[in-house]
Amino acid sequence: MKSLNVISNHFTVSAPIVQENLLEKYRSMSNLDVKFLNKLYYGNHELEMKQLEKVLIENPLFKTETQEELSRQDEREVGIKKMRVIFDEGRRIVEPSTLYNDPQRFLIFGLPTLIYNQAIATKFSVSFILYFKTIDNLGTEIHQKYKDRLIEQQSDVGCFALTELGHGSNVRSIMTTAHYDPKKEEFIINTPTDLAMKFWIGGASQTATIAVVFAQLYIDGKSEGPHVFLVPLRDKRTFEVLPGLIIGDCGKKNGQDGIDNGFIIFNNYRIPRENLLNRFSNVTKEGKFETTIPNIDKRFAVQLGSLSQGRLMIIGSSPRLLGYATKIALRFAAMRRQFGKPDEKEEVPLIEYPLHQYRLFPLVASVIACKITGTKVYEMWQDCLPELFDPESTKVPEIHAITSSLKAIHSWIAMRGIQECREACGGLGYSYYSKLGILRNNFDINQTWEGDNNVLLQQTAKYLIDIMQALVKGKKVQTQTCHWIKKTPVEGQQNETTTEEEFLRGENLYAVFQHRTNLLLQKSGMKLAMAMAQDKTANPIDLWNNTQVFHLNALSKSFGELFIVQQFHTFIKKLENDELKTNKDTKEALSKLFQLFCLSKIEADLGTFRDGDYLTSEHGDFVRNSILRLCGELKRHIIPLVETFYPIDELMDSMIAPGSGDLYGSIVNKVYGAPKVFQRIQNWEDIYLKK
Repeated sequence: MKSLNVISNHFTVSAPIVQENLLEKYRSMSNLDVKFLNKLYYGNHELEMKQLEKVLIENPLFKTETQEELSRQDEREVGIKKMRVIFDEGRRIVEPSTLYNDPQRFLIFGLPTLIYNQAIATKFSVSFILYFKTIDNLGTEIHQKYKDRLIEQQSDVGCFALTELGHGSNVRSIMTTAHYDPKKEEFIINTPTDLAMKFWIGGASQTATIAVVFAQLYIDGKSEGPHVFLVPLRDKRTFEVLPGLIIGDCGKKNGQDGIDNGFIIFNNYRIPRENLLNRFSNVTKEGKFETTIPNIDKRFAVQLGSLSQGRLMIIGSSPRLLGYATKIALRFAAMRRQFGKPDEKEEVPLIEYPLHQYRLFPLVASVIACKITGTKVYEMWQDCLPELFDPESTKVPEIHAITSSLKAIHSWIAMRGIQECREACGGLGYSYYSKLGILRNNFDINQTWEGDNNVLLQQTAKYLIDIMQALVKGKKVQTQTCHWIKKTPVEGQQNETTTEEEFLRGENLYAVFQHRTNLLLQKSGMKLAMAMAQDKTANPIDLWNNTQVFHLNALSKSFGELFIVQQFHTFIKKLENDELKTNKDTKEALSKLFQLFCLSKIEADLGTFRDGDYLTSEHGDFVRNSILRLCGELKRHIIPLVETFYPIDELMDSMIAPGSGDLYGSIVNKVYGAPKVFQRIQNWEDIYLKK
């Protein structure tokens, strides 16, 4: 009652909160083709996604995330209940096996879960993309039947035990051991040192009953390299950890506390011989090692190749989560008035300020660019699947190079963009109830799991260097995406456009990005070659590491951005020639966003683009002037565009981005409804009264 009186008194003395509905005003400025955009975002999977969305909206268990100020343990326990509901309801909508065989369908179907709570979505990704898919890819018929039974009966919860305390990205050097005992036909798994304990294993500390475990296989004392084993963790009747194992929790994290990341220590832990996932390597009863891929490097590459699907999930989810953040930030920008001219009565909405447009509008361009690119990568992945485990395939190294680069580029764009959205909303963006901090903290891990971004970029660089060297030697190279590579030197070439109009043409912008990547590729190759020539006794690894900064690392980033520009440019050409049909406003908005995306990336690395005077200072002026002009021209489209981004209002969980347009009413209602908002501090006497 006291709280109600406080609220009543507040509203009695305060001015009315409801003001002009600025959000509705900006929404009406453009007539975008929502059906066309939804097809772009969701492909053919919108209907089934909407069915899962309905579950989250109608089930009272799914309160919005900012309503639940839960402890870490409570968040996990509630998360498990929610995960069970989503799985039970989801399997009534879609056959589970169709999801892990189609990463794009998995992403779109899981979009309501991803937007609702990233930790719950991550649990599904660990189960379907890492655990089940590893069994599917590396196991044989007996393992796949077991996997199918798991999905059907929901009898086990699996986790993916790859990383160790001492090794994350360097999988080849993991230290967990699996020695074969031919007398009992068992593998004995051990954690020889603290550095070998499995660490950061999602679901291990409290949830999982079984794991796929990466360990060094030893036969008669000889290492045969990392292999993968099915390892039970808990007694399903009692849920107690099995003898020979120590399992604990890795503690509180910066985000995603709903995931129970744990450590696992093995002490002479025995598993049957059949638990080796033996698609490519097997151990006979007698202890003889057999493999269909004798070359240990190729075998290792094929084993890890099955893990690329996790990168696909990050490539696809990054623009969706950035889209959520931009929807919050730009709704806020439309509704929030600050400052203005002295002779005008009303303050000015943030969205009208050129600086605010410059900060946020390129992020919208990035969302569209990365969504288009993600769709293309999923198509390439599906096309590559028949060759995924062929060590001689030319498609597989290329898709690995692309996904390695794009996983890094997409996650960096999203992380930095979400942070920019947080800052663009000022102090109110810092509120837990804005959802922006939750999005940022939960997303952060995407930069380092599924491969540390800077380490992954080295895989891309190696692929590009190998392609260039093959071309220089006159070899025929099969590639879907690298036809832009030139054997002749590009340093000293100049961009010949003389007007802004010429510079902004799609073909020219695409050529600009090709030039930068060719330049970095040639300079990187030359630096490596010169270093080898100068010191023939030098370790190649040292030479490679010494060529990372300013060369190979920059090359891989450049390649990723070039690939995005390539896909966006192809999409815009289809719009221009009516291969893709939509209305005038939608064409205009998407075409300008393509230009803005390209220009913002050029401006961010103008020094490299100007290297060798390829671009002049006049071109630099073209870039900056065009960015400002495009932002102004896009203003009428930008709110209608972010309104098409997921989620719908029923799942929007931000007090600073209400769909009603009543910004301050939303803030007051949320803050007044928060737990203990009017409660006196319990230890007030310790603070104010002397004893």
